Amino acid sequence: MFFASFWTSHRLNVDYPQSASLSFTAASNNFELAIAVAIAVFGIASPVTFATVIGPLIEVPVLISLVKVSFWLKDRWYADNTSDECRPIKQYCEYQKGSKKIFFYFPRDSVLTRYLLQEVNHSNNF
Repeated sequence: MFFASFWTSHRLNVDYPQSASLSFTAASNNFELAIAVAIAVFGIASPVTFATVIGPLIEVPVLISLVKVSFWLKDRWYADNTSDECRPIKQYCEYQKGSKKIFFYFPRDSVLTRYLLQEVNHSNNF
């Protein structure tokens, strides 16, 4: 699922951050829910429950190794992409309200920065 979703998002011209998050979401499974269902259905002493508990012990190292693959795919498929999303963020947005300051470590013109500033302006707790 990881490679299929990464390839599909690349072919659809989705940028690297969204491609990577989509691929990792597709590659991981809801093992907490699987453990709960296995215990509820088969009981705590069942071999099915034991196998369900062992699954995350294998899944986590595999996902960590996929991080390296994701960086390799970034260099290979997104090397010519010069959008702000693919470059490290070296600027921050500073907002001052009264004597207090807030620093947003996002590009100044990003949607998230505008949303956070809007929330700060509507909040009386700041």
